[in-house]
Amino acid sequence: MTLTGKRLVGAAFAICSVTTATAAQRPMMPVPIGNPGTWITADDYPPEAVRANRSGRVVADVDVGSDGKVISCKVSESSGTTSLDLKTCEIVMERGRFNPATDLKGRPTAGTYHMPVNWLVPDSAPPIDLTSGKFEQVTEFESVIGTDGNIVSCRVITKSDAAQPDPCAKLVPGSPTYGTYVRNGQPSRTLVHYRYSAVAKPAD
Repeated sequence: MTLTGKRLVGAAFAICSVTTATAAQRPMMPVPIGNPGTWITADDYPPEAVRANRSGRVVADVDVGSDGKVISCKVSESSGTTSLDLKTCEIVMERGRFNPATDLKGRPTAGTYHMPVNWLVPDSAPPIDLTSGKFEQVTEFESVIGTDGNIVSCRVITKSDAAQPDPCAKLVPGSPTYGTYVRNGQPSRTLVHYRYSAVAKPAD
């Protein structure tokens, strides 16, 4: 999600589809309830960060219990501004709601959700023209996960905003993921398809 001034520019939510031969298998990570882009609004921007003209990207690792409640939050990628880092976790702890992760038998279990937040101070972004009725950003990419749970490859399919970070930058071949997939009890090479989208339109 991207926050700027008094408007929410890129309140992005993730749709993750997993392609394996076992269609009934569920993802092994927590799933946000609703749009996580609504959890943090521009009004939450720390005043000291606005005064200092500080922007940045925060990635928070959110630990979710088997009951879907947030247990803890820690910053895995800092924005370089303490107030933005702390505010991100503070709000996620208060407002985050999830369906829990599941094990290989579909039973609820604890898991971790990785949540990126882009903070932009008002003067860092030009106004967005809604004359046409709406503004939309779409990022779509896919990665292949090997039987060992490591990234095999990643490719960007669509990235409508060139200024957005490369979604494959952290999905380096050989790097580990959050888990593995199985088919008929055996480790399965898996294609994971990601789609992030955000739509802004006049409220009246």
